[in-house]
Amino acid sequence: MAQFPGKGCPVSNLLLITDVARLRKIFGRLTDDKNIRLRIVNNLEKGGEEIAIEKPDVVFVQTHLSGLSADILLMHLKKQLGRKRTRFVLLASPGQTSDAILKPYQGWLDTSAEDGQLLSELHRLLATLMSKPNKSAESTSPEPTAAADFKPQPVGSS
Repeated sequence: MAQFPGKGCPVSNLLLITDVARLRKIFGRLTDDKNIRLRIVNNLEKGGEEIAIEKPDVVFVQTHLSGLSADILLMHLKKQLGRKRTRFVLLASPGQTSDAILKPYQGWLDTSAEDGQLLSELHRLLATLMSKPNKSAESTSPEPTAAADFKPQPVGSS
């Protein structure tokens, strides 16, 4: 985690890559938390530029951004990181995911959920991801750890 100069508390450095206005609005609510630094970009090219400028702790990426599948998006973004450990979270509806798609990600958020539910799941996932130290969590198990802990529940419409 990064620290802002002059502040004693660690700051979570997050990057959101999405062209969906609703997701940008929901994630924008995180900026009320002074321990979170959120950068938002609306395309893959700008996402790669932001990663190059400053490596984020967690990258949230929408599936099928720029017409690319979830696995291609992840490969492209990981190339930008070099050796830095960053956690990746996929933003997708259940119909766009499978175990094979989610395996390389450390979590996912169900974008078909109602706004309040999605924000709640986002907070829960962040708490899980940020409570795990990067090196020990990733060196003890080659499997993504947060993905096993985090299972968003589908929200039924009434």
